[in-house]
This record gives sequence, C-alpha cells and structure tokens, in this order.
Amino acid sequence: MHWPYASKRGDNLHPVDENGQRAYGDTHYLDTWKAMEKLVDAGLVKAIGLSNFNISQMEEILTNGRIKPAVNQVESHPYLTCNRLLKYCTEKGIVMTAYCPLGAPGVHGSDYTSALNDPIIKTIGEKYGKSAAQVCLRWQVQRGVVVIPKSSNPSRLKENSQIFDFELSEEDMTAVNNLNRDARILKKEEYKGHPHWPFGEPF
Repeated sequence: MHWPYASKRGDNLHPVDENGQRAYGDTHYLDTWKAMEKLVDAGLVKAIGLSNFNISQMEEILTNGRIKPAVNQVESHPYLTCNRLLKYCTEKGIVMTAYCPLGAPGVHGSDYTSALNDPIIKTIGEKYGKSAAQVCLRWQVQRGVVVIPKSSNPSRLKENSQIFDFELSEEDMTAVNNLNRDARILKKEEYKGHPHWPFGEPF
C-alpha cells in the first residue's frame, strides 16, 4: 500500500479539488489492508506490505489485521535516518526498505537532502576506497535496511552494487548516524489536509 490515505475515486491518478489541493477519498487504510489480505487468502499474491507508514499506523495494522506486513518502504538516507522506525520494524520482524537512500540531489536544495557531497561521508569513502554513494548504501545495508537506489547510468548502477566487499567500522557507522537532521524530501505541507498523512509523527 503506497500511502496511508486514499485519493478521490475516478480516472485521475492524482485528483485535485477546486482549490488545486489534493482530493482525498474516505477509504481508511485498514479497509485497504483487509482487501489486500484477501488477495493472499486467494493465492493471488504471496506477500503484502506498506509504504510511508509511521509507527502508530503500523501498530494499527498489526492490531487489527490478520497478516503482518512483509515490508515498510520509506524515505531514508544519512540525513533522515529513521532510527526509531527501524528499531520498531526490526522488533516486529518487518523489513524496512529505504527509497532515496542517497538523498535527492536538486530536490528542496541539494545541500540539504543529498548526502553525496557530505565531507564526513566523502572522508569515510576515501578510507575504504569507495564513493560517497557506496558508503551511504553500505551504511543502510549494514544496519539491516534494504536499499533501492535509482539510476539510469550504467556505471552508477554497477557502482551501487559493489558494496559487499567492505564493512564500515562501528565508529564510521556512528559518524553516519550522527548526520541525521530529519531532512525530508517529501514535505508534509505537500500533503496537508489529510489526517492519515504519516509525517506528523517523527520517524
């Protein structure tokens, strides 16, 4: 389930109201989850999961649903570590997947949301003979997070996969963790007006 909210029904994938704001539907995410559980029961899918859900919303799914989510996919990078959410997912046996694991250069100010030029990460990379991107990805994998970096550049695609031949020290893991500044690429104000938007609660 991509978001913990529903859009207004219709043919438009991104409906807006008369004021140009997102037009929401009234379907609760628990109803959607229970419909997804029926797909598992019917043998149409093997696993179901969440995306962009916070802890309280996940707790509601776990309390009222029958099938535990396999995964929760959220924005996470060195400037948005989501440590509390990761701890919760780990305790519940749910995989946390990080989209935008390198931040997002050029979005909301690249210096704020992209970790690729961070001097600490670059210094760590030099220590291991690795790029800043490889350090960011290795940091996530080493703390138990699945990463889904996006690139159309063949050399970067190859580089992103070459993160299993080194291991960050505990000191370097801590140094990356300490870069957190709760810098979110997806801004809460872009989804204002909906009570189920997850980011009113810190991850």
